[in-house]
Amino acid sequence: MPKQTVQTNVHGRRFGLSKTNELIFNDANTVQQDAILIPKHHVMIELTAAQMQTGFSVPITIVAAPGAGFALLVSEVRVSKAAGTAFAGIAAGEDLIVVHTAGTDPLVTTIETTGFLDSTSDEMRIGRAVDVSGTYDLTALANTGIDYELLVGDITGGSPVVFDVYYERIDLTALAA
Repeated sequence: MPKQTVQTNVHGRRFGLSKTNELIFNDANTVQQDAILIPKHHVMIELTAAQMQTGFSVPITIVAAPGAGFALLVSEVRVSKAAGTAFAGIAAGEDLIVVHTAGTDPLVTTIETTGFLDSTSDEMRIGRAVDVSGTYDLTALANTGIDYELLVGDITGGSPVVFDVYYERIDLTALAA
């Protein structure tokens, strides 16, 4: 895939839009030529109590795979549960995990469920992307979605839970130019 260039000027040749509507800028002072400003994406999805309950046996996709040549880089996950019915069957070590649908380094983040899903109060947790290998670089998994899962086993009871996922969609073909 060829490198994106300014197609529609916004301010001379300093700012513009590419053919795919990406914001591009040029700055001679910082030696930036046709640099793409990567927009943050956000998805908000509400999972039903039934979907949450079966997170161990039936993972639920919360962000679809981005397509061939693209990878998702999650920066933050906010999970909230309104006051109401608590989930039951929260086992020791039970965690809510957000994972890549497939791959060798699938974990995005993990959130403790004790005191969260088993609460009858309003609750919110925020998770950041983690690197389980300890090397602090994340593997770009091409065309791979993001799923909700439970770590230990399925649970019962509960009420809907909202996931706010903030991520970037990375064009892997542009990196190979």
